[in-house]
Amino acid sequence: MRNLTITFLTIVFCLTSSIAFSETVKPEFLKERNGIIYKKKVSNKPYSGYVEGKKENGFLVRGTYQNGKKEGVWKTYDWDVQLWTKRTFKDGKLDGISETYYDNGRLENKINYKNGKMNGLSEFYDDKGQLRFLETWKNGKKEGVWELYHQNGQLWKKETYKDDKLIKTEKF
Repeated sequence: MRNLTITFLTIVFCLTSSIAFSETVKPEFLKERNGIIYKKKVSNKPYSGYVEGKKENGFLVRGTYQNGKKEGVWKTYDWDVQLWTKRTFKDGKLDGISETYYDNGRLENKINYKNGKMNGLSEFYDDKGQLRFLETWKNGKKEGVWELYHQNGQLWKKETYKDDKLIKTEKF
């Protein structure tokens, strides 16, 4: 019974300690210095923690900093609190899927990043949800087949790239 009580108290202490030390900071209480985020007037240590609040442009931002750099999923909402962007960061650089949305809530683009550079398939849509472009990137350079579509959804043109250079164009 004594061991059970000690275990219970240890768990409660750990949970309350982690809650006490996790905090949400508004963007206006942070500052950037040499690409690293710090809390204003408080610390010379890079900030680690959750951020939520309105930025100067009036948009709401939500995300996490780790050692002064963006980490994980960051979301930005417009004035009507509708999702505008959803981006994934690793060590302060875009890494993973980045999505941008139109005012009507439809997907505008979906871009893959690796280590801050476009990498893989990117999709671009019009505000009605119709696919307009498919692009392939490799380490920030155009690579492979790009497809461009008419407003009616019909394939208009294919462009083939190798190491950021256009090598072939086909029109349909």
